[in-house]
Amino acid sequence: MSKITKCYNCRNKLNSEGKATIDIRITKGKERKYFPTGYYIEPKFWDGKKCEVKKTHLQFQSINTRLNQLVYQFEQKEIELINTGKDFSVDDFFETDVNKQNFADCCETIITERRNTVSEKHKCLYHLVIKEVVALKKVSNFGIKDLDLNFLYKYQKYLLNKKLNPKTINKRMQMLSMFINEAIKTGILKPSENCFLDYKNLKETDSERLIPTPEDVERLANLNLDYNKNLDLVRDLFI
Repeated sequence: MSKITKCYNCRNKLNSEGKATIDIRITKGKERKYFPTGYYIEPKFWDGKKCEVKKTHLQFQSINTRLNQLVYQFEQKEIELINTGKDFSVDDFFETDVNKQNFADCCETIITERRNTVSEKHKCLYHLVIKEVVALKKVSNFGIKDLDLNFLYKYQKYLLNKKLNPKTINKRMQMLSMFINEAIKTGILKPSENCFLDYKNLKETDSERLIPTPEDVERLANLNLDYNKNLDLVRDLFI
């Protein structure tokens, strides 16, 4: 039987915010593998004895519920593996149904698991990227493994045709790259299957800076700002 446990800060390293990740650790014999849950908390909120988030954390209930669900899913996966009658390794735990999900469903799962680290604004942008990729593929039933370097440049050209600036396009590509990296972390993709390995971002240029003409300065100098002494002072300082 395998040992499936929740663990905190298995890498013994805190991020720039002083937080560490919560993982699901699967141990079978001498083999060990970690499943990143996407949750990051400060050390003071982790109960090492109970292997759960303390009640002092604002989201303790929802996080603990999700952690228990993940443990249960891996336990059910182990039962399936045992019932095959074949020997299995910890890697087989990650050949889950998520690998069979189409691209959109897989990305939605990643967003859900990262919900406590992603703002609502960024969630909207992530969903926009998903929508654009699906529209460009022209089919809904394709997996995240079906994305390759050729498609990345096709997506880049698609965004250029929408008259988006390079900075915005690079941001969209970074979001798509996040889905790929998370798929690698969870074992859906192998590191060698990262389609962004040889991808090059667009070169970003500074925005055009407009210099006021002498006529502009003269109009500003003659502008009547008696109604607002603060604006009048700022205008004089600017000129």
